[in-house]
Amino acid sequence: MSAKPYNGRQKTKIQIQEISHEYFDASRKATLYALRDINITIDEGEFTCIIGPSGCGKTTLLNIVAGFIRPTKGKVLLDGKEIIKPGPDRVMVFQEHALFPWLTVQGNVEFGLEMQGKPKEERKRIAKVFINMVGLGGFEDRYPFELSGGMKQRLGLARSLAVDPEVLLLDEPFASLDAQARRIMQDELLGILGQNRKTSILVTHSIDEAVYLADRLVLLSARPGRVLANEKIELPKPRSRSDVNFVKTVEKYDSIIRMEVNRAEGRNVDNQSAYIGGSDRLSQP
Repeated sequence: MSAKPYNGRQKTKIQIQEISHEYFDASRKATLYALRDINITIDEGEFTCIIGPSGCGKTTLLNIVAGFIRPTKGKVLLDGKEIIKPGPDRVMVFQEHALFPWLTVQGNVEFGLEMQGKPKEERKRIAKVFINMVGLGGFEDRYPFELSGGMKQRLGLARSLAVDPEVLLLDEPFASLDAQARRIMQDELLGILGQNRKTSILVTHSIDEAVYLADRLVLLSARPGRVLANEKIELPKPRSRSDVNFVKTVEKYDSIIRMEVNRAEGRNVDNQSAYIGGSDRLSQP
């Protein structure tokens, strides 16, 4: 179960190439550009955090990597093969937990394994490993309503990791937790991934969280989302929030986002650059 720490010299795992995406807003009768010309390369085993102003297309981009959405333009490659639909090689962890309330902790973790056709005894064995890994040993017979918010997120992680995906996608999984529980879960996540290294992409509104967790940090502009920064976070792990370099890094990205929000508000982003109708729509791939 142990894995070598990420060292920045792994093979390329995910290539996000020239991704643009648009929606048609029926209420405005205009095209809403969510993303424009996104290019990101992610190495195997790398933990990438995506941040940016509200509405910049972070979750849209994550859903494109998951295969839930086909981009208007561009493509995403996983191990050199284009992603065109959801698959077992990618698993999403949602903010809302998405647990089955009628199943116990054990049942929730075994569910994906059963869908894979694993025999009963193998399912039990694998589920036990991951339940213990996330600190839920002794809670196997509990139902989701009997768990705290943090325990539910641990369960969601255990269920996702048990099916052994190539890529772990996390859509603001700690946003609903209080500050103390959120920090505890950040440390739990780092510990879990230290035992089970996965290529991971996390979307978050928290700059502090991104700098604390990320090997790579991607900063998107206000809508339509473009890449403003795509950088390795060179701070050694485990990281200390009191470390002067940590504080400077958080302040750096906070300053960029503040300037971007002010710029977007100054140009009235909703009416000018994000909403454009008719002939200016993106060409279809």
